[in-house]
Amino acid sequence: MNWKQLQGQSVDGGFQLVEHLGGTDKSATFLAAAPGGAKAAVKLVISSEDAGQLLARWKVSESLSHPHLLRVFRSGTCELSNTGFLFLVIEYAEENLSQVLPQRGLALEEVREMLPPVLDALDYLHREGLVHGELKPGNIMAASDQLKLSSDGVMRVGDPQLHTGPYTAPEAASGVVPASDLWSLGVTLTEVLTQRRPTWDPGSTLAQLPENTPEQFRVLLQRCLIQNPELRGTLADVRERLRPPAALAAPASPPTSFRKHRSPLRLVVPAAMAVVLIGAFLAISHNSDTPVQPEKAASEAQTPSQAPPPVQSPPPSVLTEATDPRPTPEPEKTEPDKPQKLEVLVPERMAANASVPTPTPQPISKPAKTIVRETGAVVHQVLPAVPPKAMRTINGKVRVQVKVLVNREGDVVGSQFLSRGPSRYFADLTMQAAREWKFRPASSEQAWNLEFEFRRTGITAKPSQLDR
Repeated sequence: MNWKQLQGQSVDGGFQLVEHLGGTDKSATFLAAAPGGAKAAVKLVISSEDAGQLLARWKVSESLSHPHLLRVFRSGTCELSNTGFLFLVIEYAEENLSQVLPQRGLALEEVREMLPPVLDALDYLHREGLVHGELKPGNIMAASDQLKLSSDGVMRVGDPQLHTGPYTAPEAASGVVPASDLWSLGVTLTEVLTQRRPTWDPGSTLAQLPENTPEQFRVLLQRCLIQNPELRGTLADVRERLRPPAALAAPASPPTSFRKHRSPLRLVVPAAMAVVLIGAFLAISHNSDTPVQPEKAASEAQTPSQAPPPVQSPPPSVLTEATDPRPTPEPEKTEPDKPQKLEVLVPERMAANASVPTPTPQPISKPAKTIVRETGAVVHQVLPAVPPKAMRTINGKVRVQVKVLVNREGDVVGSQFLSRGPSRYFADLTMQAAREWKFRPASSEQAWNLEFEFRRTGITAKPSQLDR
């Protein structure tokens, strides 16, 4: 099927297919323009004998309402280019976790940020007598400033899984159960942490985890990957093992962001979940189309007199989404001892005086080379306090941009993200550092863009003045 020939046509009397995003011989997903120009996603499936069963599942998805599930707006049948299709109109997701993993696995902090919203969504489905059935990195997404799971494959408990794959539980072909999602979660977490999936030796029922699986997660993953669904771990087990020891607990952070990669492979995100995410969840961002070279020696640093003049920084992009006749559900309340839910992804929309909880930074001994390019207006700059272990997780580079509002005395009185980057962990530390900057007194208030770039070899900071 030549899916690109359908671009420009409309579905359900108003959703124009703008861009083919990917798919298979029998199904494809398109970026679509909803009435009024808002973004949506349209999934097309060539009509077949199991069309009625698939439509019935989609109708169940339309009734779901949870802040960490993609909204399903409508579904039905249509004909395009003399071919019959089933169509599904869903909330548009800008990125997903599978686009992060070719570049890197997520750090432990990012996984702990990514998991709470995933577990919340699964818990909601299980209480409704449903099973997600297709939990995998590609279905952990970033949409509308939230980390969300896909919802178009949701099934009722006992339904057989029509299509199986590497994330499918052994019992799914006979009928899915809530424990089937725990199996998929175990496979997904293994891949998120190590970039590889677990394997099984012939005749063995014990999962073989990759050598680089973090010790903190080995017991949890083995429990999720028990062949007998009745003996598998539960969502409560996963939550309990995520809770750090009291002595090590840090303030909970919003989720990992899986921002879009711009690599030769046109990878997107997370992460990425990051992300998020995960993830977040969450994807160390590649903001150029060429491979990144290691940071050069500190001789690259510019003195104030050599610094480039202030440049204008573009405003943050504004993402629109498909409108939904149902009101957006309020995020569920969390218990005090549970990790805080996502606030997530894409450029953050913060009030100027908003306060963001940040993890307690660890001291750095002999940090990697850092280069600060600042203008003469900067009196005091602070770089994010990132532990060396976290710096070693970076492949390529991560960029975080913070807009700060500076009063006449030169103090930072407000801040917001222009670009959060792929990891909320790095973003939070960056925001904390940006608020400590000091500028020379001026006759009026000022706005500055502080662009931080993280590489495995060090951190650089570049300030540029903005128009108010």
